Amino acid sequence: MDSNYSQESTLRQILSGILGTIPYGIVCIADNGSIEAINQKSCDILGLPDKQAKDFLDIDFGFLFEHLKSIKNDINENMFHSSKNMLDLPEVPISGKSVDVKCRRMLRGVLVVIRDITQESLLIHRATHDSLTQIYNRQHFEELLCERIRSHELDHRDSIFAFLDVDNFKSINDKYGHSCGDDLLKEIASIVKSRIRTSDLFARIGGDEFALFFENCSLTRAEEIIQGIIRKIEGIELYSKDKVIRTTVSVGVTSFKLCETDTFSSMMSVADTACQIAKNEGRNTLHIIDGNSCEFKEHLENVQWIDEIEYALKKRSMILYGQLIQHTEFAGASYIEVLVRLERANGEIISPAAFIPQAERYHIMPLIDYYVIEEVVKQMQNDIVYSVNLSGQTISNTSFVDFITKLQETYVFSPSQITFEITETTAMMSIDSTLQNIVALKKLGFSFSLDDFGTGLASFNYLKTLPVDTVKIDGLFVRDITSNQVSLQIVKSICDVARSMGLKTVAEFVTDKATFESVKGIKVDYAQGFYLHKPEPLSLIGKKTVGVKATA
Repeated sequence: MDSNYSQESTLRQILSGILGTIPYGIVCIADNGSIEAINQKSCDILGLPDKQAKDFLDIDFGFLFEHLKSIKNDINENMFHSSKNMLDLPEVPISGKSVDVKCRRMLRGVLVVIRDITQESLLIHRATHDSLTQIYNRQHFEELLCERIRSHELDHRDSIFAFLDVDNFKSINDKYGHSCGDDLLKEIASIVKSRIRTSDLFARIGGDEFALFFENCSLTRAEEIIQGIIRKIEGIELYSKDKVIRTTVSVGVTSFKLCETDTFSSMMSVADTACQIAKNEGRNTLHIIDGNSCEFKEHLENVQWIDEIEYALKKRSMILYGQLIQHTEFAGASYIEVLVRLERANGEIISPAAFIPQAERYHIMPLIDYYVIEEVVKQMQNDIVYSVNLSGQTISNTSFVDFITKLQETYVFSPSQITFEITETTAMMSIDSTLQNIVALKKLGFSFSLDDFGTGLASFNYLKTLPVDTVKIDGLFVRDITSNQVSLQIVKSICDVARSMGLKTVAEFVTDKATFESVKGIKVDYAQGFYLHKPEPLSLIGKKTVGVKATA
């Protein structure tokens, strides 16, 4: 007996030495529940640093987990009172740590491996969660959703996708600072988390944009939850310098079955469309796109347009047209407005009215504008000035000036040959960044024209704010100038103000000789319209055509 005891003691010492080198907690439990082997790391990870591993040898394993009754009960029930061969208890919180517990049945007894995964969990959390709101980030949200789609878990379930956008968030950041904006986003995230179910997915997918996925949930139930969220967010009151900050959200909703897709982007695209409709309906509400609505069909048509635009840009099959802008007095002093058309594979030429609204809706106008500008530079002829339209998304883009600078490094051309046209609506989108870009580009030698002037209430105010060179009078006033004295006086007033500021004027929609004579008579500098020139491919407009009807 003494010899066997001695051998067993020696083996235990050897085993203890081996276990002591392992960075995980190791516990070997006999079939009768007593601990046969254990290392000190087990005590440390389990929050028992004052205990010695040897104190637990040959006693029931329950004493080791006495302060962790849920783990003790799980091991007891699954490994000793059932036929299970394994048990995994991931991310168990113990004394401020995240611990992973794995149990495996051996030939004799049970092996328990205890691992401190606090740092791993922290790294994973940082990779999968938004740092500000501590909810899922877009990438992880998409991964989780696509995983459920691939596993066919959603095939026979009602599931709802929602896109949530904070109303007027940029104004809040501009007025009260980004720290207030951050507090607002955190408050919104907290409200949504408190209202949804644990099985639902929730993520921040953009600056002020969130996505929700309700699995195994009817449209009626999802609508109830979202309406509650909207009302709760409407009641938020944050304070900054004695001022109350309030906000609302607009939400777009669609069903998973409606989308009939295996991609996250397709679902979000439909919900985003619904969200934009909600904003157009007055904000602080939700809009649902269902299978019976014409909106879903329109959405599909819009998405097809985006595919066609992107294909045309890739194949460089967008073509440039031009329309002369004639001086009303001096022949040869005219210039060309550049217009873009989309040419289909069958040779059909598509008007910009068909695809530009979709490009603006899906924020790809800068791609079209950049394409047009580069093509103008490549095709331009000496001594001809080209007027190029810019979208609000482009002129307010912080990278636009960099694009122009790189273009100057690649091609040899004079900035004085290009005038950029922007509208009042464009300018209002982001007045600060727009103004900054205009000033920077004017320093480089480019000119600017304010298009559709007169349609906004703040038209004359923008003349004081924006350093433009030319004003294009909206055709709404020009087209009936010969028969409507009010229109005539409005156009004349615009000309007088522009002239006093040293700005040139252009009258649009000059469709006949009488209109031309009228705008010429009140000293409008330039005229544009079908009477003077119908748009044609830019490549066909040469120097010989410039100024043909300037004195008509």
